[in-house]
Amino acid sequence: MGSTLVWRARDLPLGLKIVAAAVAGSMLFAALGLAGAIRLRTLAAEQDRAYSTNVQALIYMTEVRSAIGGQQEAVLSYVLADPGPYRRTYRQDIAASDEILNRQLAALAAVDLPDHIQRQRRAVNIDIGVWRRARDTSLAEAANGADRAGVIYTVQRLNTIVAAAKQSADRLMQELVTGVAAGTKRASQASGRTAQLMLVLGLASAAVALASALLVARSLARPLAEVMDVVTRAAGGDLSKKVTFRRKDEIGRMGAALNDTMAILERTFGEIEHRANHDSLTGVGNRALLHRRLLEAEEASTMGQAFGIVLLDLDNFKQVNDRHGHAAGDHVLIVAAQRMTQVVGTAGTVARLGGDEFAVLLEGPAEPGGVVTAEALRRLADVLTEALEQPTVFDGEILTPRISTGLALWKEGQTSEATVRAADAALYAVKASRKGTMSSHQRERLVNLAAALPEAVAEEQFEVLYQPLVDLRTREVIGVEALIRWHHPSFGTVSPLEFIPLAESTGYIAEIGLWVLEQSCRQVRRWHEENPGKKNLYASVNVSPAQLRDPSFVQDVFAVLERTGLAACHLALEVTESAIVDEEAAKVLLSNLRARAVRISIDDFGTGYSSLRYLTSLPIDVVKIDRSLTGQLDGTPEHAVLIDSVLRLGRALNFTVVAEGVETAEQADELELLGCSAGQGYFWAKPLPASSMGERLRAASLSDASG
Repeated sequence: MGSTLVWRARDLPLGLKIVAAAVAGSMLFAALGLAGAIRLRTLAAEQDRAYSTNVQALIYMTEVRSAIGGQQEAVLSYVLADPGPYRRTYRQDIAASDEILNRQLAALAAVDLPDHIQRQRRAVNIDIGVWRRARDTSLAEAANGADRAGVIYTVQRLNTIVAAAKQSADRLMQELVTGVAAGTKRASQASGRTAQLMLVLGLASAAVALASALLVARSLARPLAEVMDVVTRAAGGDLSKKVTFRRKDEIGRMGAALNDTMAILERTFGEIEHRANHDSLTGVGNRALLHRRLLEAEEASTMGQAFGIVLLDLDNFKQVNDRHGHAAGDHVLIVAAQRMTQVVGTAGTVARLGGDEFAVLLEGPAEPGGVVTAEALRRLADVLTEALEQPTVFDGEILTPRISTGLALWKEGQTSEATVRAADAALYAVKASRKGTMSSHQRERLVNLAAALPEAVAEEQFEVLYQPLVDLRTREVIGVEALIRWHHPSFGTVSPLEFIPLAESTGYIAEIGLWVLEQSCRQVRRWHEENPGKKNLYASVNVSPAQLRDPSFVQDVFAVLERTGLAACHLALEVTESAIVDEEAAKVLLSNLRARAVRISIDDFGTGYSSLRYLTSLPIDVVKIDRSLTGQLDGTPEHAVLIDSVLRLGRALNFTVVAEGVETAEQADELELLGCSAGQGYFWAKPLPASSMGERLRAASLSDASG
């Protein structure tokens, strides 16, 4: 039977064989087409599900983050508001946003997401929980009437916690966005492999159905290649490319879904980038955007283009907040930003640096030839001042802002950071001149000093003077306090009372402080080598509040000690009570220094409001009694009682007491009788140059050797 069938097939006409082969090939091709269609339908369904899941989760997460931000604003308004109806309104807003937040978190939890995204979602829930607990605590503290310092601390703590919650939410949103892109790419890659397999098998049957194979190849390969190109570009960061074909089949639906995904990704990344570079209240640029534009302007300056910076400060902003509420203050900030944007246009960049401080970067063709001049900068500052000081109405109240400006023009060889510091110094000078009864001459001097400070730092126009610290029992010099002076080529010697506030306001104080520290350590080390009898001489160096806030300060101090070769036990760092803003942070920093033998000294003791508390809470080796207390000594018990109390505390708490401002022999003798360890003042010497101080030490060493 089988042999008969083989024979009959062998005897079939050639045409019939061709027809049979064609039919078989067509059936094979039809089967392949059916399998490919099923596979494409499956891929499209999977992509639709992944797309819907991730997009829905992304929508929920966007609403969660928005609810967090809105509730944080209501919480801060509640904490900062006075008791009354405003607080009740803010409390209702908090409760309402809490319900929205709970609904969105519950909806997000119900979405079927991959494990790694679920872990990130749980992390967001934990951060939100931490924030809620801190929020409830803060609301309770505010309701119970916490003091102003407590309110400020509460605001800072809430801002820190909510920033962490927002960062966690942003990471989850990034994971969702990445998941959408990755899922689309995987589905498209699988579709591409399917299309390639179908193309290969179709070509194998081309002898039977060549026309159909070419048609299918053209129908599938081109759109899938376009999909692959879109996905590849998206993986490289280009989200602008979209598929152009329009079909009603599975490939068409996949292309439409891909276009929707690219649009969501482009919009989401655009929103993230905008939030990262713009102020959320006013819509103008923030500090990050200004920094980037400054670097771009600095780079362009190498090609002969100049730029300038104008800093603006709303002088009466605090009064607006205090008298009319924070909503009025926000209104003033928004109107100011709008007016600045209208004035500046496309010639520069407007940015809010924080609080009531703005900056305008002037660049581009502000003058013929594209050169920014000092005159153009002054005109811009005048126009901005005139525009911003126009009254504005809020809730029926007329609000009239008052503006201070500081401006600086980039100079050749100067960095953008130095230019901003120069503008900051000029702003400080303008604001300082408006306080008290400063004459026009004094104001002009202050402005000129502010402008000259960056050059003074670069050229080291400073000198360190040394005032001896004397053992009251032996009357020997046991240490020196380093005191800085500025020798300006035009202004002469400038008092630190003039330039230290300028340096603190512009950020130069950290650089100047480290310079003084290194000069002092190097000089004391040199005196150790020159005077064998003064091996225990130590340097006492003042530390500014800005240095205490610098997280790298401890590392910088020990780097200076290593470079100069001075032992840590021969260095004392003087801090004033007013410099300690964050007591806990200061305690950690000072403890780290003291743990490695650096002495800690409290300067000007007796002038602060919480002196005794600092004596028991901070790691202290030396207390320097303020000259105002020393000056009262006249041999009577009444005027010695305060110093005697400090000395008793010193003996009880095991710290050394140094009296500042000793000007007479009688004061020195009385301090010795009271049991004071050391003194400092004009009775022994005014602050001396290093050469004069060295001669005094050498004379003392020779006297000791001969005796």
